[in-house]
Amino acid sequence: MGELYNLPNGWEWTSIGKTVLKTENKNPLAEPKVYFTYLDIS
Repeated sequence: MGELYNLPNGWEWTSIGKTVLKTENKNPLAEPKVYFTYLDIS
């Protein structure tokens, strides 16, 4: 991965896919009475 900035010692460049957990998709229209946590990251 191309380096854009100098990172502090011990840090490394990686992709977002290697640092987050894939979760299941929820369709609130399919189960309108089931509560779930929603976080909008836009």
